[in-house]
Amino acid sequence: MQAGTTQTAMPSVVQDQRLHFRCEFEISREDKHPPLAQVLEEAQRWVLSKQRGDTKGLGGAWFRDNGRWISPLSQRVRIEVDSAKDDAGNQFWAMRYEHPDGIGRDERGSSQRQWRTDISLSTKGESVVFSMQVSHYLLPGHFGPEPAVPDPTSPLLVKKLFQAAGLVTYAGSQPLTARENEVTPDDAELLVERICDKNRRCPLIYVSREFASGDAVLDSNDLAWKLAGLAPVYVAESNWLDKETERRLPPKYWCWNGRIRVYLPGVQFDRPNDYRRHRYFTADEVRRDGAQEVIRIIVQSLARRIILSSAAGVANIDDVRLKKQEQEFSRLKNKLATAPPAEMMELLESINKELDHKCRAAEAEKASLAERLEFAELETQEREDEVKGLRYQEKEQREEALAQRQMRSAAEDRLKKFSELGDLPESILECCRFFSSAFPDRVVFTQRALDSAGRSDFPKVNAVWTALWHMANTLYALAFDPEKQIDIEKEFRARSGIEMSFHEGSQTKGDSRLMRSRSEQFDGESIDITPHVKLQTGNKYFRFYFHIHRKKRILVVGDCGHLDTAGTSKRK
Repeated sequence: MQAGTTQTAMPSVVQDQRLHFRCEFEISREDKHPPLAQVLEEAQRWVLSKQRGDTKGLGGAWFRDNGRWISPLSQRVRIEVDSAKDDAGNQFWAMRYEHPDGIGRDERGSSQRQWRTDISLSTKGESVVFSMQVSHYLLPGHFGPEPAVPDPTSPLLVKKLFQAAGLVTYAGSQPLTARENEVTPDDAELLVERICDKNRRCPLIYVSREFASGDAVLDSNDLAWKLAGLAPVYVAESNWLDKETERRLPPKYWCWNGRIRVYLPGVQFDRPNDYRRHRYFTADEVRRDGAQEVIRIIVQSLARRIILSSAAGVANIDDVRLKKQEQEFSRLKNKLATAPPAEMMELLESINKELDHKCRAAEAEKASLAERLEFAELETQEREDEVKGLRYQEKEQREEALAQRQMRSAAEDRLKKFSELGDLPESILECCRFFSSAFPDRVVFTQRALDSAGRSDFPKVNAVWTALWHMANTLYALAFDPEKQIDIEKEFRARSGIEMSFHEGSQTKGDSRLMRSRSEQFDGESIDITPHVKLQTGNKYFRFYFHIHRKKRILVVGDCGHLDTAGTSKRK
């Protein structure tokens, strides 16, 4: 099949071809039927969507076998397809899709960058190995600045395969999806098994939660969607999972307290410096650089990663053509074997063995170079991180000097407030207003909190005063300057003698109406005020419901009183 206009032939091998995205995974069907036909159909549908408005001749059956399509409307747009089968009955199919860049056009309106997408399928028993590589190169003779390259992300075809009915995707022993995998403490052993599994053929991302707040510092579903086909994303259900993983992993492989870690395949605990391959980002680094920047770095690093070992029989259309040549060579060899000159057979066998030896040596060298490249890229990233760190330190020092001046000013204001205080406040509302004015850089009350404080009939005003003092001092210090893996609830109780909790009971958490009452608006954003400090005298209960606002570094009190729980709601 050949369609379209005559165009300049695009080279099979080009100089300075740059890898943009590379993934490989296996596909099978839930009903155990061969998935090849369904995957080919998805690939053809994807190409048709890419060439919207320019698809004449592109929807034929030739796409499943071999042929060439040249766009009748656009220059430098072409598709080549070829297929082969070996003596064992294994099938191989590949497509090369070429098109010019959609951005960075020169003054004549033409782009000097060409994009190339290579897709290959290799049958393997009841499954298919899917390989996809997206690369780009500048046309020969280009002179001038290079057009900007967009950040890599998982192509839509990969996501379509993940979402296709009946298809199951995996890389070696590792299942793949385009969604996050939530891990409960009961699943900790399975997570560690996945990390250590020698048959895992792709990286694995683990997102832990911050110990103080129980939050993840980035959107793990967004990360999973952008990494589809490259790596699965596991996210801790709660911060308690840290304790379970730490019991099962060596310290240098830990991922805790809001860190995000990339575990590459082939984890080797007994190999010195192996832990350095498995890069991590701390919660502070994510906040410093921004969640989207960290996601971009992870996706870019894995999208351009060289796969050290491949399960695919072919990687591109050139490999399929080599398969055909091998079949032809085998046919000629068998034909010669019927009545050949002995010297000719010996010569052919010698040439074949020599070529086979060279291929094995080249593969070994390729694997060695890829491993060295992996470490070199890691070192480059570390140097970039050092530069970022130094710039960040410089910025931090300036901000710290400003913060010290502000703290000194706030301390002077506090001293003045306390020196002017003649008697302790006589109501809860007065206590709240005093601490709001004395500690404006630490504790803030919403209007709802002040209104509820004014309605409260809790009799122990002195207990409220003490609780607010420990919130502004003890809790503030624990929340924003936490020690490693400190249990804030226990430490606050030990230092203040006052109970507090970050969570509600399971029945209360399961009631959406009750949990909505633990949501509050602050400066245009919705905040969770589930954490609470507890006071009680007799059958009277009082709670300060608050939110740890990490960006503003303040405690936001959203309600003062006692919100309904599953237990109190039933009694009503």
